Amino acid sequence: MPNKPLCLVTGACGFMGTHMVELLAKSGYPVRATDLEASCRQDNRKRGCFPSVVRAAGVELIPADLTEPDTLEKVCEGVEIVFHIAGLFKYSASWDALRAVNEQGTRNLISALERRGRVRCFIMWGAGGVYGLPNPEMLPLTEDTPINPPNNYLRSKALAEQVVMDWCEKRKIPHAVLRPTTVYGPRAVYGGG
Repeated sequence: MPNKPLCLVTGACGFMGTHMVELLAKSGYPVRATDLEASCRQDNRKRGCFPSVVRAAGVELIPADLTEPDTLEKVCEGVEIVFHIAGLFKYSASWDALRAVNEQGTRNLISALERRGRVRCFIMWGAGGVYGLPNPEMLPLTEDTPINPPNNYLRSKALAEQVVMDWCEKRKIPHAVLRPTTVYGPRAVYGGG
């Protein structure tokens, strides 16, 4: 595919983000990666940050913070495909902090994309836990299964998902929400990676 679209990966220095960056770069897509300033400096296995992987992939890395809208302008310039992985993943975080990053941060990203991007596809990383603990009669889970997030982290992820779906549906932008459950592998901080 000549002139492949510019892809944005948020949370790019984290476990899932680094794998997404590597996959896109190996597939020949131009990639703009972003993560918090501290996460872009040096590898920190304990925190699950691997900027060396992003740099090795040969992609553009621009630090930004979802809670600081001004930092998102340059990140969103010309972006066509969004892989929104970034979020505050901490069950003990306060409700205010979770909403500020996961819900409002997603709104901030979308606002910057509206001003600076040319989005034609949006992939949102949600969380499988938004369904709560399903009863056996609910299985298998489908896209129509009602969500029932059991904690503040998962409530904030559900709100972020809804922000993305509402925006994309209103503008007729193809989109998907991925809801992974426990994911592990190389560079995982939990689960035996």
